[in-house]
Amino acid sequence: MIRVAAYTTGSISAIGISAALQNSNEFQVSGTFASLDDLEVHVRLETPTLILLEVTPAINLSRLSALVSMQPESSLILWFDCVPESFLLQGRAVGARGLLSRTSSVETHLQCMREVAQGALWLDRNACPHMLPNSTVRLTPRERQVMGLLVQGLTNKEIAWSLGITDGTVKIFLRCLRKKLKVLDRFELAFVALNNTFASPNSFSAAARSADGNKAIPLYVPPFLCVNGNTTLANDNNRSESRSVV
Repeated sequence: MIRVAAYTTGSISAIGISAALQNSNEFQVSGTFASLDDLEVHVRLETPTLILLEVTPAINLSRLSALVSMQPESSLILWFDCVPESFLLQGRAVGARGLLSRTSSVETHLQCMREVAQGALWLDRNACPHMLPNSTVRLTPRERQVMGLLVQGLTNKEIAWSLGITDGTVKIFLRCLRKKLKVLDRFELAFVALNNTFASPNSFSAAARSADGNKAIPLYVPPFLCVNGNTTLANDNNRSESRSVV
């Protein structure tokens, strides 16, 4: 039985998600909460399988990190409407296992929860609309360093300072990496790096470094990147495609 604890500030949302889960024999609602404090108490005591967390103004990265750390056995799904891509990426960095749009169908909600409960990552197309090809791509040592800094949220100037190269050279590396990995923007590039970077949330930089401050150390990125490995991407028409790690 997949036990789900949900945080949402909308009473209609709470009723809706409870009804959807209770109509399935696979799920059990362990609790719905309009208070983050109440949710945290519940998570500590009950250890739900999944935590469905609506992204509200009360949610920040510090709170997310604390929630993940207090109960590592519970998988966190960010439940969002209109949220900056950078926040979703950072949410993944601190340990969220799923990114799920609140506008998705009931079946997509249930499929997301099934997949995350089984250990997969879930990325809603509304968070990242371009599906990545299933393949492995070899990186040069310098490309690995650039990716290892990009995933920490550093700017081009900060990456350049940390590696001792020019800002223009960083731009060339990023352009070549986007072409090599067949992604369209910086967010998708960082997401690929994140899915291939084995590090604890505490390994990620807490704040951007100035271009003349302390040099950042790149996180380890393997020589071969698995593109779209072990990640489920949901369609807008209620179907999903799950790919295993190559």
